[in-house]
Amino acid sequence: MHFTCRSFIGKPEATTWSQYWENEPDDLSLVSRLGHLFGLISFTGPQNSESQSQLGHQFIEDLSQKYFSPDALDIPHQLKKVIDQFVSSNPNLTGISLILAVVYQQNLYLASYRTGVVVICRSSKISQILNGDIDKITQVSGKIKQGDRILLISQSFFDQLTWSKIKQLLSSPDVSEIEENFISSLYSLNQSANLAAAFIQVHFDDEELLSQPKEITPPPPQTETPPPVSIPASHPFTPPSLPKFNFIKKLLPPKKGIIVDNYQPHQLNKRKRLNLVIALLLLFALFASVYIGYRKNSAARVETKYQELKTQVDKKLTDANAIKNLKLESALQLGNEAQKILVQMETLNVHSDEVKKISSDIKSLLSQTGSSSDYTPQKFYDTSLITDNPRYRKMALSDSSLILMDTVSGRLDILDISQKSTKNLLRSDLLKQAINLVATSKPYFYTSTQLYLVQNDKAESQIDFGDIDQSVTMLDAQSWNSALYFLDSQNQTIWKYNPNSSGFGSAQNWIPDGETLDSSPTSLAINGRIWVLTQSGRISPYNRGVQESYQTPIDTQLTSANNLVTGLDNEILAFTEGENIVYIINKNGKAHAKYNLGDKKILDIILDETSQAIYVLCDDQKIYKIDY
Repeated sequence: MHFTCRSFIGKPEATTWSQYWENEPDDLSLVSRLGHLFGLISFTGPQNSESQSQLGHQFIEDLSQKYFSPDALDIPHQLKKVIDQFVSSNPNLTGISLILAVVYQQNLYLASYRTGVVVICRSSKISQILNGDIDKITQVSGKIKQGDRILLISQSFFDQLTWSKIKQLLSSPDVSEIEENFISSLYSLNQSANLAAAFIQVHFDDEELLSQPKEITPPPPQTETPPPVSIPASHPFTPPSLPKFNFIKKLLPPKKGIIVDNYQPHQLNKRKRLNLVIALLLLFALFASVYIGYRKNSAARVETKYQELKTQVDKKLTDANAIKNLKLESALQLGNEAQKILVQMETLNVHSDEVKKISSDIKSLLSQTGSSSDYTPQKFYDTSLITDNPRYRKMALSDSSLILMDTVSGRLDILDISQKSTKNLLRSDLLKQAINLVATSKPYFYTSTQLYLVQNDKAESQIDFGDIDQSVTMLDAQSWNSALYFLDSQNQTIWKYNPNSSGFGSAQNWIPDGETLDSSPTSLAINGRIWVLTQSGRISPYNRGVQESYQTPIDTQLTSANNLVTGLDNEILAFTEGENIVYIINKNGKAHAKYNLGDKKILDIILDETSQAIYVLCDDQKIYKIDY
């Protein structure tokens, strides 16, 4: 199980402080009993924002430690116990609002102290499931389902935003749009202090979806068959005997003998001609029988040969599809062998529809295992329609649009995927120094020294990499939960920048002290975990900075793997190798496909979950589409 989380915190003031957090300990025995903890806290503190922040972080740490206590009995009692201890330990604290949520297996447990509201959105239904009461602890629990959205919100934020507005915001199917609308609504309010909310979307893993109970359809009612009706037998019937009509023979005239003349030449000639015709007919029938037999024997031999070849080609295809998820190169070899057998089948000129079907299956297999001669990429868009002599080098996905960066001309354009409409976002010499784009709801790009936000036809500096006390080389960057993660190949680490009210905070080394990434990292992608790709094709997942075990399902040595991409809600990873190869693999360690674009040189790729496609930018300045 994993979660998509977003937090919305108002601007802090001298006496108020709010924060959202989540926690899951490294001790798996505690996780298996107490689940995953989420929290939202707001309170009025001392007249010192620094002391207030320290106090709030101390509260969060105490609440998390006390909840994940080894002597905990069950979740509802533990939630109440933690809140009771917190209230008794801070009797003089005023204006406190606390909401705790726990997701355990497929159950949701909620507890609040004083005010606060919890809202759940399931499909098209949105309801309030918890309303806090002043000076009381309120608890509810229930089942959750795949895709459920949970909103924890402070009472003051709920009152100012209004219930109708909240339902309107949560009804959007796009998480990025929900985030943008909540932030816009938060900062549009006149008084945003002490306003706080947290959005959580639940995603079940495959085994959890399989474990959900299925509805059982009752069998149709059985109709009773009426017993057979006993019908009494009738009396035996003996047909009457018929009279013998021997007298008829007496009425018939007696038979006479047939007399033949000794000399009848006309009749004899006619009989000879008839015999000749019969002989010719018999001879023709003999030849026809021989010819038909020959044709039948030939057809039987052809059919036998065809069935033998079909058995061989079916085995090749079956074996290729069986090992495709583990060994793409071996599947390609079996596909080529099946192609040679198909050539022999085509010369037999039988079962043309079936041969066409087999040919299509072989072509599909070869195109997905790296054969350039059997794969023709689908052209999606020609960037020369945007500007003359385009030289785009990088792409990023922003909502349902592609951001295109031309570092030679110094321009940034946006292409709507569905409408294929375009708009220029920026023209600046800064883009000529740009290394890469960052995929968020807003377009960012970065140079070797700074990160820039593009808005209102301007590039505004957001981060200065010079704040890091060592030399860095930022090769790639991604966004997750509004934070930015930068891949530093020089120090083999990942730097994290958390958002704040003025932009972003200072850099944090996301990899634990004393640890480094695998050598020669080239790119990263984020989907719950951070996936790092090296030049040799090794992919390593990291959870909270700790590397996890993963075997990349590629059965050949790679030398220039790059451009790793993934999606928010799918199990696909894709990356490039060399100048013309795109690999698609599953996060469960199985290979999906290998596409060879032949003479087209790949510059960058993007994965879009909405259209279930990978968009490939090539050096001919055309964008191609690969459906997965």
